[in-house]
Amino acid sequence: MRFSVATAVLVLITLPAIPGSSVERRVPAPEELRKGMESFRKVCGTCHPLEIPLDARVKPGGWETILAAMSSRGAGGGAAGLEGIGAYLDSRSLFEVKCAACHDRDRCLSRRKSRDEWLLTVKQMSLRAEGGIGSVEAATIAAYLSVVCPDEDSS
Repeated sequence: MRFSVATAVLVLITLPAIPGSSVERRVPAPEELRKGMESFRKVCGTCHPLEIPLDARVKPGGWETILAAMSSRGAGGGAAGLEGIGAYLDSRSLFEVKCAACHDRDRCLSRRKSRDEWLLTVKQMSLRAEGGIGSVEAATIAAYLSVVCPDEDSS
């Protein structure tokens, strides 16, 4: 039985996010996440509704495989056109796994804070989080939230 790239991508994006997965991470800069968010809206929305990837339950670290498959099909004009999208979507997935698992996503995203304020909030929550939130994960989530929910003074 042969599977197409589209089938493989569909399987990957429908896998449940795995809390506590040990994906090695670096903290992306807010500028990288901002660029990734803009590229995501521009590039991914060209071929399909943005709700498809935004509603997907992809474990942190899983977006690179999906983006490689999309790049091989010409999305974004190749790998360079997808720059930053993986960091943005992985950071979003980490937020979903670590924060939105307990908190209402819309309520979280309605808050406006600076990156430092988000980091303090996430670190406080990490003391209560069942699966724990490591320092790199906390900084990544804070960077993501500072981009999608910036304090008016820091945007």
